[in-house]
Parts: sequence; C-alpha cells; structure tokens
Amino acid sequence: MPVITTIYNAYSHKINSLLSDIEEQFTLDEHALISITSHFHKLFNLGLSEYGHPMAMMYVFTQPTPSRPSHVKFY
Repeated sequence: MPVITTIYNAYSHKINSLLSDIEEQFTLDEHALISITSHFHKLFNLGLSEYGHPMAMMYVFTQPTPSRPSHVKFY
C-alpha cells in the first residue's frame, strides 16, 4: 500500500476535519456575497467616474500566453 494511503487511513478523521474547516472559511452566505458585490460595484463606478482615480479590480492569476509557433503566418 502506498505511504500516502497508509497515512490517510491512519488519520482520515483528522484530515477530513481539517479540510472541512478550511472549506468553511471559503463559504459565504447570500448576504455576504451581496455586500461584497455591492461594495465592488461602488468602487468600480467611482473609478470610472473620475479621471485618474484607481479602478477596482478582481486580482486573478493567469498563465502567460504562449507565443505563436514560427511556422504560423498571419496575413
């Protein structure tokens, strides 16, 4: 039996409890989601309304765009 399976079987209750606690931290009720979205919209609209005012952004990680192969030609 692989070592990781052995460890999981020995501590499955503790591991599942820990993972449930982590998952709970990412769970938001409808009121919290509406509040967060409303605040984001206010900041976004403020950024659009004034020149030079910072925009509200959703920060995300994106992979770099691969460069096109040299044999592909665009006309």
